[in-house]
This record gives sequence, C-alpha cells and structure tokens, in this order.
Amino acid sequence: MLPEQTQGIGGSYSWEDQDGIGTMKTLATTPNQSITQQMQFADFPPSQVTWNFKPNKDGTTNTTWTISGKDLPFGFKAFATFMGGMEK
Repeated sequence: MLPEQTQGIGGSYSWEDQDGIGTMKTLATTPNQSITQQMQFADFPPSQVTWNFKPNKDGTTNTTWTISGKDLPFGFKAFATFMGGMEK
C-alpha cells in the first residue's frame, strides 16, 4: 500500500527486502538543483540523503548522491565500510 502522498515535499515511499524495512521522505527541493530526503532503515537512526544536480551544456545532468547520519551504531558503520560505503 502506498502512502497518501508520494510526491513533492512530504511525499514518501517504503520498501521491504531481505535486510529489513526502509522509508524515504522528501524534506526539501530546489527545482533543477537539489532534493533533500530523510531515510529510515529498520531501527537505525534516520539519515539525510541529498541529491545535487548540475546541468551540462550538452543537455545531460551530473547527479551527486550523498548520505549522512548521526549516532549510527558501530555495527552499521562497519557493515557499510565492508560493503564499500553507505552509497552502495
């Protein structure tokens, strides 16, 4: 079942896979520049996800995705490091 709002600021979605349940909620947007979201995975503290967009002269767009979080448990940090970083 989808949440009541799935797009724009306040929009969210969730998923479930072999590692648990996660949610992503959009907190802020700047058209054609950035999206800021909050990701919650299982019982871990929420993390902030930022998408930055930089248009190129040829019509393509470079996209940068970053994630940061406070108070993440050591086990989660170790797992993320082992897997090649939280972005993986």
